[in-house]
Amino acid sequence: MAAPETTDEELYAAWAAGDERAGEQLMRRRMPGVRRVVQSLLTGAEAQDAVQEVFERLAKRARSGAAIERVKAYIGGVARNVVHEQLRGRRKAGVDLGERSLVDLRPNQSIEMQRREDNHLLLKALHRMPVDDQLIIALRYWERLRTRELAEALELNPSTARTRLQRAEERLRKLVTQLAESPEALETTMGSLGGWAREHRAKIER
Repeated sequence: MAAPETTDEELYAAWAAGDERAGEQLMRRRMPGVRRVVQSLLTGAEAQDAVQEVFERLAKRARSGAAIERVKAYIGGVARNVVHEQLRGRRKAGVDLGERSLVDLRPNQSIEMQRREDNHLLLKALHRMPVDDQLIIALRYWERLRTRELAEALELNPSTARTRLQRAEERLRKLVTQLAESPEALETTMGSLGGWAREHRAKIER
């Protein structure tokens, strides 16, 4: 019988106790998920810098000896914060990411990302959502956070997180409905969200 895999929490605890190899193993394990979330909104060198920043913050916390109850949720929250900072740039106080979308903030980047993506309709709809809603979708479908983990990453109670996720999914459906050129395109696109998330995970993990 195979030994059970060491959990993220066990690896982090060992790292916080001074085991750097445990930290390296944890970062390798969580790297693809962080890249998926970050690359849903950022590209190129900016995305690479953001991913690096997420793990630098995690390492700083581990080396301080501070505990983390749910590692995956904690990292998801850090990734969200770093993406926020990158998108706001120097306009920190003037950008409401609960209202503004990637198309509002970076229309040229959105067009380029759509050009490179097979499912243009879904990406076009995602980029028209408020950034916070797109991040909720990314954390749920790309990183597969459960409701309690999602709540922790978003610094919300589980009931509010569930409501926010449902609202984001409904907003996505409405946007796809508006953008779809036919009922068939609508059905195909909404039915492919989970599959598209799996394809993205596979691409990044290769």
